[in-house]
Amino acid sequence: MLRSRYIALVLLAVLMVTLVPSLTMVYAENQEAKRAEKFVDLATRAKEKVDELMNFIEGIEDEIEIPQDIITLYEDGDDKLNDAKAELEKPKPDFELAVQLAEEAMNIFRDVYEQLHTFLEEEEVTIESENEVEGLLEAIDRAGERISRVRGLMGVTPLTEDAEDILEDLLGDAEDLLEDAVKALEDGNVSMAAHNLGDANKLISQAFVTLKKASGAIHSGKLKGFLTVIRKFYERVERLVKRAEEKGLGVSAYYDELHEGQKSIQSLIDKAEDEKDLEEAVAYLMEARMRLEKIQDEIRESMKGGPEGD
Repeated sequence: MLRSRYIALVLLAVLMVTLVPSLTMVYAENQEAKRAEKFVDLATRAKEKVDELMNFIEGIEDEIEIPQDIITLYEDGDDKLNDAKAELEKPKPDFELAVQLAEEAMNIFRDVYEQLHTFLEEEEVTIESENEVEGLLEAIDRAGERISRVRGLMGVTPLTEDAEDILEDLLGDAEDLLEDAVKALEDGNVSMAAHNLGDANKLISQAFVTLKKASGAIHSGKLKGFLTVIRKFYERVERLVKRAEEKGLGVSAYYDELHEGQKSIQSLIDKAEDEKDLEEAVAYLMEARMRLEKIQDEIRESMKGGPEGD
C-alpha cells in the first residue's frame, strides 16, 4: 500500500514537471497575443485621428491639397498597420513582428499628424476642436456635389446597362455612407463620421474611374456631337437675349455672361473643345448648359410679365 502511494506521488511529480513548462508557455503566449492586439488597436486609433484630420482638410473651401510626401508617409503607415493585422490572422502569428509593425505604424501616424498641423499652420489655417464638425459637414457637402457631378456626366455620356448599374451601385453606397456620416456627427461620433466620409470618397473616386473607362472611346467622336448641340443652344439663347433687349427688359448683363471674359459661357465651350480629358471636357459643357438654361428661364419669365408677352 505504501509502495503504491509512493509510486502515485512520483507519477504526480513527473506530471507536474511536465505540465508546468507547458502551462507557462500557454500563459506567455496569451500575454504576447494580448500585447500585440493592444498595439494594433492603438495604431488603428492613431490612424483614425489622422483620417479625421485629413478629411477635415479636404473639406476646407480653399481646396488645400495635402503634400504628396505626407500622403506617401501616411500610405507607408497604413501598409504597416495592415501587415500587423494580417500577421495576427495567421494560424501561427509572430506576435513580436506584429508588435513591431504596429509600433512603427503608430509612430508614422503620429509623425503624419504633426506634419499635417505644421502644413496647416504654414497655410495659415487654424483648426479648433469646435469647428471640426463644421469642417466635416462641408466635406460631406462637397462629396455630395461630386456625386451630382458623376450623375450629370452619366446623363450626357452613352453607357452600357452594365456600366450604369455599376455606377449606380457605387453612387448609391456612397450616398448611404454620407448619410451615416451625418448621423454619426449628430451622435457626436466625429471619428466614425470621418471614417464614413473617407469610404464614401473612395467609392466616388472609383465611380469617376469607372465612368472614364466606360466612356473613354467617345472623346474624339461623340464629344463633337455634344459641342454641336451646346453651340446651337448658345446661339438660341443669344437670340433670345437680343429679343429681350429689343423689348427693353434690361438684359444687357447677359451679353457679358455669354461671351465676355475667361469665365464666360463661350469660354467654357472653348475650353471643352480644347480639353483632352473627357471628364473635364464634359464638366465644362455641363456648366455651360446649366448657365444657358438659367439665362433662358430668367428671360422667358421676364418676357411673360412684359407688355408683349413671349
